[in-house]
Amino acid sequence: MTRFLLGLSSPLHTKIKAKAIPGFGALASYPFQTIKEQVIADHDTYH
Repeated sequence: MTRFLLGLSSPLHTKIKAKAIPGFGALASYPFQTIKEQVIADHDTYH
């Protein structure tokens, strides 16, 4: 999720053509660690 939001490609993102999915890279201007921590916190909140 973090890599998707930051626009960092991976083999899976290439396979599913993630660049065409809205939201891919939407948070590219933020530091990786900041987004990763927020994704983890949000996951913990909803699970």
